[in-house]
Amino acid sequence: MTHQTTDRDAHRATPPASLRRRYALATAVLLLGPFAALTTMVVLTAPGVFFLDADVASALHGFTLERPYLGTALRVVSLVTLPNIFRVIALISAWLLWRRGHRRSALWLLVTMTIGGVLGIVLKQVFTRSRPEWPEAIYVASGYSYPSGHALNSMLAAGCAIVLLDRVLTGRRRRLLRVGAAGMVLLVGFDRVALGVHYLTDVLAGWTLALAVLFATLTAFGPLQPLTSTGPPASADLPDPGAPNPDLARPIPDAPRSGALTPRPSAPSPRLPADQQTRGSEPSRSPPPPPGRATGGPTRQPRPRVD
Repeated sequence: MTHQTTDRDAHRATPPASLRRRYALATAVLLLGPFAALTTMVVLTAPGVFFLDADVASALHGFTLERPYLGTALRVVSLVTLPNIFRVIALISAWLLWRRGHRRSALWLLVTMTIGGVLGIVLKQVFTRSRPEWPEAIYVASGYSYPSGHALNSMLAAGCAIVLLDRVLTGRRRRLLRVGAAGMVLLVGFDRVALGVHYLTDVLAGWTLALAVLFATLTAFGPLQPLTSTGPPASADLPDPGAPNPDLARPIPDAPRSGALTPRPSAPSPRLPADQQTRGSEPSRSPPPPPGRATGGPTRQPRPRVD
């Protein structure tokens, strides 16, 4: 027995917009917890975190230093994944979305990347954590260490790409998008620690802060329009999926009771020929046969009788 999904079932399966906003807000608040915990341990120089950062940074830096080709490849990755590269890509993408009518999505993309970038710059100046120092450095970076700008902006870019394109792509392409985004984020995190320019906690703080910003802006903007159709006007908002469907609320007329007679419309009477209209509805009769001829064939003369 097959199960057929009706419009009512699909409507019930879609959570209301208000509920999705609560989920996004709760996720953003929960992600701020790990970031706050990491920040507290970094500021207080907790022994466990200090030794973990030192051991991981030393191991990855030594591993890369022994392989010059790996150091060259990681330097290229560092240049390609600069925060300004992601910001330029986001600006071009927002312009394209705006031209196609997806103005709400374009604004969300710009606001998300801007808030995340500004927070990363401000927090670096607030905590002023120094970068790792090595006798033989593979790569030299300027500025402070906490949180990692590369990790933060790469996570923001990957999250925005998934939010905007996940409903457009299906099947294998959707899986490739998710795997590619996750792989890019992990590669950037490995690159920052292996080059010796960041600690592990710097990368983790950048990731958690980026996810918190992502879910916070999704909470503020609400559901975004899918990119599969032409967008609405600039001031138009998407209808709330949680609102009742007027088609489903339309009353259904009662079926006739068994045994009740349903009147049928009377068919129009056919028009009679002119000769029958004068004589009424009596059908026309054929003329009588001529004398001496029966309807069955020629008549025979009787033979004379002989006495």
